[in-house]
Amino acid sequence: MAKEQRQEFSNQEEYPLLREFLTLLVRANPYSRYGVHAVGIGDKVIARKPANRLALRFYVARKLPLSQVPREQRIPASFQTFSYEYNRDVELVTDVIESPPAGLLGSLIQSRRFVRSREALAAPPSITGH
Repeated sequence: MAKEQRQEFSNQEEYPLLREFLTLLVRANPYSRYGVHAVGIGDKVIARKPANRLALRFYVARKLPLSQVPREQRIPASFQTFSYEYNRDVELVTDVIESPPAGLLGSLIQSRRFVRSREALAAPPSITGH
């Protein structure tokens, strides 16, 4: 079922518009302006459920209440832009996703593997395999 949903999304008119704007957005360096560690395209999520709509996704290490985010760093609910490909104005929805940076996640995984491998060398074999 998820596979069918992905095919439906890839055929939506929004996808090429999002790709076009994402290219421009990355050139403008959203990382320092909005304090994000990644941007991409994906399902809009509302109340932890997919909204059946594609969005520009901004990945942050930690989501904060809007009142704690300075106005100049707030990610807008949508972007108004002009599509040169479709020759018209478009509104592109955004979504903010809380997620650790990829490098940090990789470091955490590596450190856990390292600790486990050291423990495995130091500990005698167990009967349960744990």
